[in-house]
Amino acid sequence: MFIDKIIVIRPRKPASEDEESKYEPPIPETPISHLLSSLAIPSQSEEDATRQYVQTLKDHREGLLNKMRDLADVIGETALAQYTVDATIREYAAIVHPLRSLPPELLSDIFLQCQFGGTLDEEPYIPNSFHPLQGPLLLTHVCRRWRMVALSTPGLWTTLKVQFKKAQNPELKFTQLTLISTWLSRSGSLPLTIGIHVKDY
Repeated sequence: MFIDKIIVIRPRKPASEDEESKYEPPIPETPISHLLSSLAIPSQSEEDATRQYVQTLKDHREGLLNKMRDLADVIGETALAQYTVDATIREYAAIVHPLRSLPPELLSDIFLQCQFGGTLDEEPYIPNSFHPLQGPLLLTHVCRRWRMVALSTPGLWTTLKVQFKKAQNPELKFTQLTLISTWLSRSGSLPLTIGIHVKDY
């Protein structure tokens, strides 16, 4: 027999006098509880007492529901506050993160180890190099320091992958040509790997 999990049950902390004074039993007490174990016909006074007790229970239930709603609001507000604190912790912890103090030369070497895009096979799927969330352009959008390092690292810009459409908007084509020129200037005098994908539609 194998035991996957051990559940430790800790004894409840004894309630203080103030907590005991605030304790409310889950079900209000009633002098007519003996009627539950009897099939005798209740008297008129017992019927009235029962109806009154049922109404008391309904009121008590409504009070419990209100408490649950209040607790749900408190839990939601507390969870939101915790999320805000966690986000702030991450922001300020980043100030002292070792990555922030890396020399530009080492950061540039790390950038060069990143793999941008796929290989240039006979019929490759070539993602557009100009997507802001792919390739070296992504590095230029992280922070000012990363942008400066990326722009001063020609090796990041030696692979150029472009998609053209035969019926392409002239303005878009002009924008792509401008970006190609910028890409080439950033690569300096390094050899290039260029992939061009032309679509018929």
